[in-house]
Formats: sequence, structure tokens, C-alpha cells
Amino acid sequence: GYTPVEADIFRKAMGSHRSHAKMQAERGRFVGGAIRTGLTPTDAEELFQKCSAFAEFGFARAHAAAFAKISYDTAWLKRYFPAHYTVGVLNNQPMGFYSPAVVINDAKRHGIRVLPIDVNESAWEHDTRPWPSRSSRPSRPLRPSPPIASRAGNGHPTADADGSMPARATPRNAQPRRRSSVADTSVGRNGGGHEYAIRLGLRQVKGIDERAREVIEAERARGPYAGVRDFIARTRLGEQVVERLISIGAFDWTDTPRRDLLWQLRSTLADADPARPALGLTDDAQRALGALLPPMSDAEKVAADYRDTGVSPRLHAVELFRERLASRGVIAVAEAARRRDRSVIRLAGLAVSVQHPMTAKNFVFIALEDETGMINVTLRPNVYQAHRALLHRHPLLVIDGRLQVEGQVLNVIATRLRSVDDILGAPPERLDLARQQRMFR
Repeated sequence: GYTPVEADIFRKAMGSHRSHAKMQAERGRFVGGAIRTGLTPTDAEELFQKCSAFAEFGFARAHAAAFAKISYDTAWLKRYFPAHYTVGVLNNQPMGFYSPAVVINDAKRHGIRVLPIDVNESAWEHDTRPWPSRSSRPSRPLRPSPPIASRAGNGHPTADADGSMPARATPRNAQPRRRSSVADTSVGRNGGGHEYAIRLGLRQVKGIDERAREVIEAERARGPYAGVRDFIARTRLGEQVVERLISIGAFDWTDTPRRDLLWQLRSTLADADPARPALGLTDDAQRALGALLPPMSDAEKVAADYRDTGVSPRLHAVELFRERLASRGVIAVAEAARRRDRSVIRLAGLAVSVQHPMTAKNFVFIALEDETGMINVTLRPNVYQAHRALLHRHPLLVIDGRLQVEGQVLNVIATRLRSVDDILGAPPERLDLARQQRMFR
């Protein structure tokens, strides 16, 4: 029942910088006019609610061409220069739909080797390196990498880990595949199939500020660091920064176990600064005691990665528990892609995104990630209410549900959620995973 002028006012309210107040000011006129044109009060109210919800995320048609161009460009870059594209996404954080850890995991699943932080090799920014290294093959110009045979994208909009549209081009004789964002492992997990690797940058380490960056880079320009002692003597950085660098493996090239380096750190700092108190032990005594320390386990290394950088180039958190979870009926996301429609399955993974859109009638959507891929999980309102507190406290989940297969699209309708420590019967290794989960409305 709007006049053209009133309709234009309503249109402006919907696009007025997400103004809830302006939309509510239109409520009475909109609902009243809809009722006068024949809608029931219930239908009129529901229609207004849908318009209000769209105003929370919608945009004018004029934006569509610009967004389409960006989507095409990013899809092309991800297909033909996946390592360089991933580095661009990482260096422009915070941004996008997923955390840096999810972006890195997506790259690993698509066959890109991710190299850890190294005090002699890592720049400040993340960057790409020829792989295999230049020392083992002739130098060659930059050219597109082999296409990624991805199974990305399904159901509600989780897309690939960078949030871009998946590339559509496929070989002429390719067979259709179910889509769940499970990577094609024919290129090889964690390497192989690509000419460039990603070297993580020092910017990812907590506590390394602009001053520390300048010191590290200036001293490294004079020559590579010979070890922890040389690094401390030349940079004079504090104990906390050096401890973090040791913990995440930035000195692994010394071939000295991390725990030994951490044990020796206090005396190493004292050697560089006589005013600093030492342990009062001889070098021989320190080495003897250090030799008694057990090496850091994979779980401890992954925990240090997440704690001090927020990402892990080595293992996905779920890999630490895979054998124990498998004995309790948990399958990998890649295995779910091979199951039949309506199969009852049990998955474990990180809930890397949780969406609760206003237009979804209290349905909640989870992107669940393990080391083999990502899959969409739908929580009906009653299931969400029953597990709401758990979902917000524990990013690492075990989910029971029924698989839906519609063409190439996979989705899981959840019936039960539990934390990994609950299903294992004991607390798993302590991992700081809170930053891996993103909540959206």
C-alpha cells in the first residue's frame, strides 16, 4: 500500500547503515498497509521481519557487479596461484569469515606446504618460497600452479576457508563429486603438487612488536643467527619473546630439543646480561640435567603453536585425538563424503564458525573442520537450545547427526553435541582454541 514516495523512504531505511531505528519507524505503516492490501496480521508481521533481517546484511544491486568482479579475481588467484593468494589473505588479517588457522589448514589440505616460523628464514610478513628450494632445482619464473581439484562449498555460505567462491573450471572428462570442502588429496597433504610453499612470518608471534621486528631484521641483515645464545646477545630481546620463539620451533634448526633450549634459557640470558640472575649451575651440569628432560610431545608442540601464534603449521588439533576418537565411532569429514544419504554419522572437529542468522527461524549453522576437510552442520532450534552453553564454551566438538546428500551438497542435521574431552572420558591436551571460532548473526 505504499505510494512511490513512501516506498522510496522504506528503501532508504533498509540501506541506511544498518539502522534498526529507521526500520522500526516504518513498522506501523508497512504492516498496516500490508493488512489493507489483504495480508493477515501474522503474514504482514512476518514479511516485515524478513525485510528487517535483510536490512542487516543486504546491499544495493549496484554493488553486485563490483562484488562479482572481486569474486572472480579471487577465485582465479586461488586456483592458479594458491600459495600467493593464501599469503595475501594472511597478511591482511583480521578480515574475512575464518581465522588465520582455518586459512592455513585449507591451504595444507590443498597440497600447499606450510613452513613454520624460523628466526633466520621468516620475514615479518608471511611470504612464499619456491618448493622444492632453489638449491635443489634451477630457478624458474613465476607461473600458475596446477589447478586445485577442490570439493569446496556447500549448503549455507561457508565457501572455502578464505571466503571466496570456489573455482568452477574442471577437466572435460571429470566426474561429478559430492561437495563438502573436502580437499582432493591427490596433490598430497602438506606438500607436493605446487611450486611454492608458504613461510609463516614473525608477525604471527604474540609479543613481537615493531621495535622487536626492527632489531631482529637489522641484526639478521648482518648475518644469520648462530643459535639462541647469539640471537639473545645480538637482539637483547626479553625472556618472554625468546621463550615463545623457542616454544614454537623458531630455533629447531639448531637440532637442540626445544625443552633443552628452554631449560638453558635462563643461563643463556645471564651470559648476555651479567646483571641478570642465573641458576648457579655449570654448563656441564645444565646439559646433564637438560638431557633428563623428555622432548616435547606433538600435543605440547601444537599447544605451544596455538598459544603463542594462534595457528599450527604442523598438525590439526583433531589429529591429536584421531585414534582415540575412531575407537568411539568417530569418522573423518572425508569419510562422511563417501557415505549414503540419511546415514547416521559421528564427526569430531573444530566449530570454526557458528552462524545464527535472523532469517533462519532460530536454526544455527556450524562449519565443522577436521584435518581432512570442512562440513556444514545444521542445528534445529531445540538442539541448539539444549547445547547452547556447550557450543559457546567448547570449540572442539563431537557431533552425532544424520547426513543429507542433495546432489553434490553435503549437510549434517545434528542430534547431539558433546565436547571431545567428554567423549574421551578424560580432559585432552590443553589447547587454546577460543580464537579459532567465529560467531555470526
